[in-house]
Amino acid sequence: HNIISYSTSQYLLIIRFSLFHCTSGIFLKSSLLHKHILLTMGSKSNKKSASGIPTCVVDNDVLNKNTVGKMDDIGLSIFAKLCGMNRGVFVLDPPDGKTYGCTSFPEVFSTNAGVPSWYTVGDSAHFTQSFKTGELTAEQTVDIIDQYVSTVYQSSVGNPDNPYGCEVNGLAKLENCPSTTDTPRSLRQDGDIVKSVTLAGAFVPEEWVTGGRVLSMEEVLDFYSYKEFKNMSKLGVNTVQIPVPCNAFIGVGEIAD
Repeated sequence: HNIISYSTSQYLLIIRFSLFHCTSGIFLKSSLLHKHILLTMGSKSNKKSASGIPTCVVDNDVLNKNTVGKMDDIGLSIFAKLCGMNRGVFVLDPPDGKTYGCTSFPEVFSTNAGVPSWYTVGDSAHFTQSFKTGELTAEQTVDIIDQYVSTVYQSSVGNPDNPYGCEVNGLAKLENCPSTTDTPRSLRQDGDIVKSVTLAGAFVPEEWVTGGRVLSMEEVLDFYSYKEFKNMSKLGVNTVQIPVPCNAFIGVGEIAD
């Protein structure tokens, strides 16, 4: 289960290890400045893909009517990622002759989600506020996000050949995506989709996570407790990514000790 990835950054080694026997989801420490449920909804997607054509949908195992309320900032988790794709423009499929974006949602999003006819979610800002004030139910919120994610993906140039076209901070997944190679579909031995979170600030300083301070090894044990690993497991996390500085592997410094 242990995998070492190499990069050209200052910290070359990233160790990933499996957590318990969980299935999906991501949990970030509640003290983070921006807490998301990253690994991606209770209502099932109503997007049906044609045979052999991949579609991008919300990962219902992670983002659903029971978890969406735990997201501190939908705008940061969803719209900050997707609003810039295709220069912020998307179209419906089949098209209705109009273009849309984060500042202009199609009425059909609200209609499909069962929102009353007298109330339409007009844009991403309105959507976020409507959810916070309770004007949208959790299930309607997830449904609209699902439609938005799917439509942006369908409008993106290069899809389905672009492997990153469905990357929405871990909140979405590709469906109906047949493999034409013998390459394993998962890094995990059990074949499950990797649902991962980064243990930021534990061994490599990340002061935006740890309240503006660098943690000692003793403080790390308190900052990431066993209880939080259990919470990760309950939310479906099955993999943890731990940034580790290079000198830890050559016997230099506190981390190596």
